[in-house]
Amino acid sequence: PPLWVGGDNYLALLKDPVFRRAVLNTIIYAAFVIPLSVVLALAIAGLLDVDSRLSRLVRVLVFTPTVVPLVASAMIWLWLFNGDHGLINAFLHMIGMSGPNWLGERGFAMAALVIMALWSIGQPVVIYLAALQDVPRELYEAGQLDGMGPIRRFVHVAMPSIAPAVFFNVIIQTITAWQVFAAPYIMTEGGPDRSTYFYSHYLYDNAFLFQRMGYASAMAWV
Repeated sequence: PPLWVGGDNYLALLKDPVFRRAVLNTIIYAAFVIPLSVVLALAIAGLLDVDSRLSRLVRVLVFTPTVVPLVASAMIWLWLFNGDHGLINAFLHMIGMSGPNWLGERGFAMAALVIMALWSIGQPVVIYLAALQDVPRELYEAGQLDGMGPIRRFVHVAMPSIAPAVFFNVIIQTITAWQVFAAPYIMTEGGPDRSTYFYSHYLYDNAFLFQRMGYASAMAWV
């Protein structure tokens, strides 16, 4: 039967070096993924904000990774990042560069997971594109008459108009970054040397591997 321990689980978290490591890894991951995904999604949406057949085709291609099951995506990227036979290192070798062991070195393992996260930004791109198409064209024309170039029109005309969409996507991507689990669990298993051991992974291990359900529940509340 469960035993009442009061706040002991929360106190234990403060003294747990693995907990601190998992929190730090998750913060580092989120600090890279959130701003990079926002900037990249905005840039792609801005480029696709034209009415043409090619633009419609590219929209479909950009959104396609979003509907691929996450486990399948992880297996694809596991192959791409393979240090010996992966396509990424093969391409680097073709241009005279020596590719790293992506998933076997501390810094590169985190970078590989960030790159994989940026691959599936189709959903925010679609939201930004819908918001951009709602911006009145008269505002763009006024900016052009005032001498603004395309970049200044995007920054000073489009961005203020789509600020609610940007805020929404930042919130969603923050939640997603803090819940990251499947990709590192499959690709790195938290390694090397716990450099990709994220919060949700440690929570899962405590609950279902170490059978410390009270400790895992305290982590979930935090």
